[in-house]
This record gives sequence, C-alpha cells and structure tokens, in this order.
Amino acid sequence: MWLSSFTNFLAVLLGGTAVVFGLVVLFPKDMVVGINTTHEASLMTALVLMAVTRNLIPWWQGIPNSTMHTYIGSVIGLSMAHGL
Repeated sequence: MWLSSFTNFLAVLLGGTAVVFGLVVLFPKDMVVGINTTHEASLMTALVLMAVTRNLIPWWQGIPNSTMHTYIGSVIGLSMAHGL
C-alpha cells in the first residue's frame, strides 16, 4: 500500500495536474468558484454519494471497476443535473 501511495505522489510531482484540471473543466462554472447556495451544496453531496455508491456496489459483488471512470460519470451527471 505504501508503494501505491508513493507512486501516486510521484505521478503528481512529475506528471503534473492535467487530469485534475481536466475534471474541473467538467464542473459547472458557478461551482468552480465556490459553493454558495443550498442547491449547489446538494449537487456536490449527490456527487460524492453517487461516486461512493458506484464504487461500493461493484466491489461488494466482486466486479472490477475504475474509480476514475466513476468520478467522471458522477461529474457528468452533476453537470447534467445542474443544467436542469
């Protein structure tokens, strides 16, 4: 486990933060600046709960899944819900 943590740390130091900034672009522009309303807070809570749920259910059933794809799907769902 320490090796995984160490290599993730090195990846950020050496590879940059392109993935994170790529995800931030998917967020609604109002939420990038800050969460100011209860509507935005509920959307962010839904994002976190959906990402955790989409990770736990396949893990519980023994199905391999990608956490990054889960987060991307949750952010896209958040953007769609914000648009409505």
